[in-house]
Amino acid sequence: MSATTRRSSASRMTVPIDSSPRIPTMNLTSTAPVISKSGSDIQTQDGTIHVRPYRQANSKQLRAVITFTPRSSAFEASGSDPFRGFYSLFWISMVLLLLRTYVNNFFQNGYPLSMVFATLFTRDAKTLAISDAVLVSSTFICVPFVKALQKGHIRYYYTGQTILHVYQVITLALAIQWTFNREWPWVQSGFFTLHTLVMLMKTYSYVATNGYLSDLARKRALTEDQLRKSTESVGGYEVALAEAKEAAPQSPGTQTVTPIGTPLSDKEAILDQVKLRQRLNSAEQVKKDNTIAPPKTSSYLPMGDTPEIPPHPLVHHPSSNIAVLAQSLTEMDLELTSTGKNRVQFPNNISYANFLDFQMVPTLCYELEYPRTERIRPLYIFEKTVATFGTFTLLYTITEHYIIPLTPTSDQSFARSMLDLALPFMLSYLILFYIIFECICNGFAELSCFGDREFYQDWWNSTSFDEYARKWNKPVHAFLLRHVYQASLSSKRVSKLSATFFTFLLSAVFHELVMAVVTKKIRMYLFGLQLPTPKDGGTKEDKPTIHENIYTIPNALTVSRIIACPVLGWAILEGKYGFATGLLLYAGITDWIDGYLARKWNMRTVIGTILDPAADKTLMTTLTVTLAMKGLLPGLAVIILGRDVLLSISAFYYRYISLPPPKTFERYWDFSIPSAEVRPTQISKYNTFLQLSLMGVTTIAPIIPLDLSMQLSAL
Repeated sequence: MSATTRRSSASRMTVPIDSSPRIPTMNLTSTAPVISKSGSDIQTQDGTIHVRPYRQANSKQLRAVITFTPRSSAFEASGSDPFRGFYSLFWISMVLLLLRTYVNNFFQNGYPLSMVFATLFTRDAKTLAISDAVLVSSTFICVPFVKALQKGHIRYYYTGQTILHVYQVITLALAIQWTFNREWPWVQSGFFTLHTLVMLMKTYSYVATNGYLSDLARKRALTEDQLRKSTESVGGYEVALAEAKEAAPQSPGTQTVTPIGTPLSDKEAILDQVKLRQRLNSAEQVKKDNTIAPPKTSSYLPMGDTPEIPPHPLVHHPSSNIAVLAQSLTEMDLELTSTGKNRVQFPNNISYANFLDFQMVPTLCYELEYPRTERIRPLYIFEKTVATFGTFTLLYTITEHYIIPLTPTSDQSFARSMLDLALPFMLSYLILFYIIFECICNGFAELSCFGDREFYQDWWNSTSFDEYARKWNKPVHAFLLRHVYQASLSSKRVSKLSATFFTFLLSAVFHELVMAVVTKKIRMYLFGLQLPTPKDGGTKEDKPTIHENIYTIPNALTVSRIIACPVLGWAILEGKYGFATGLLLYAGITDWIDGYLARKWNMRTVIGTILDPAADKTLMTTLTVTLAMKGLLPGLAVIILGRDVLLSISAFYYRYISLPPPKTFERYWDFSIPSAEVRPTQISKYNTFLQLSLMGVTTIAPIIPLDLSMQLSAL
């Protein structure tokens, strides 16, 4: 992305920046300045620079900036943390808990620790290890696939994307099927499913990033050919180089003085962009932020101390057409090259060794180069290994002695079960979090010399679910931000709010999938709890929320029709067709009455326009399913419900995107706040009328003295 600039001093220069839209209210840690769409002022030693971003013409999409910088995790610096005493007290308390548990268990049972849980999670361990090895090995197929993308045998947009999605769906389906076939307990099932999702996210990021870069490299080649053809109009490429050299500033640091208020031309706006970008990045690298400094025992290679990449030699050419093409090449070269010390350039990164390195680093977002430590510290590896096994012993003890014995029984109340298990589960959650994000992630980071150790932030200080979701698991949050939210925005087909909703929806679906595999049950309450949406920024002016009166007679009649549908289904299944016919007539009469009252007495409401077709769809679904179960309709009749199901799901989505800000979970279910109004088309009304007529005649047929089986079969 590029930007034109305006300085408060007499000199002028340009600033290329890396910026991208962000999820509403999601504050991301980044070393780059935050630039608004309308432009922002950046204070430098030489004056104020006004930066206005715009989309690069050669870029197919805007990539979210996920900045990797040398950082350590929160508990790494606990020696200097003012709360370090509380951390020590916590671990002392846990040791005392272990000792008390072991001593009591020894005197009661003759042994300090039971092996029931160990028997559970070690069952079929060999098969699990082989399955996991096959899963990890299968991901290396991405390397030849990316090479095919780079060589142009396959276009990433959109053939490569389709192949990638099909591969991921098949892999996930096979993994879940294998989990059910092996009948693994919840520990093995949860581990294998989660690791499958991690591998799928890694392969997606690897292929998507390199696919994007391969498409950019192809466009760069086309732009370079176009540039060479453009130089023919001035006498050839060599002549153009000579003219650009003559028009270039005498020294790299020369600044052209321009009176204040003089507008900048497009040609002037593209000069010195590369140099100033590196200058801003270097300044931001040494700027202190709210992150914790890396430990003194490790040495980090600063990403900002890198040699400058010179711009294309034709950016100073007098011809604006040639200069703009040259600047486009410069920008694409910057995007095809890493910002680290090694200056890795696409496609030199495509290799099995590079993919193996990506598999080792504890991140889900692929980059050409990451910040690195200078060496591996054996004592640090030993410390994390001991911490992993020691903390796992604590987790095992809590599970064995404070969770499994208190498993709820049929004669125990839900409230009593919650009271017994709340504290053990909370401790288990904290310990499991510490093992994964502090011990395992930091251990792999040390083995791979990965410098960015911020795998989580202070999620314990979160005041909302969305803040917690983006802080407790930074690798997944970064993946969703780049490859789901930003990719949705780049398609130009959805808004920011729609992209946000889709991101939260996808996250909730996969969380529910893991729980379904682990528990062998589908409980949508967990899915619903993860759907509360982040608050929208709103507007500058606090506008009062408009509420409408939803407690009207038409709405009450519509709700009564919805309530009557389960009773109607029960009546049909029990063979009480007379009672079912009466309920069907009641539904038809109330449908006409509520419409008449709404039009006659101006009782129309937005929620009424949603409830009325919802009542019709509910009635139709009830009749279709129950009549098919009774054999009065062919089983294939349920196929017609597919369209209605999709329409019902779409209604929830359009309710969300049309809800006035701020978009919160409470306001979403406050139906007195109007949103999108549903207006069925005329053909949809005819379709619903004919379908309900068929269902009605089928319901009445058993109680009339006429044989309508042939006519109904024909219909």
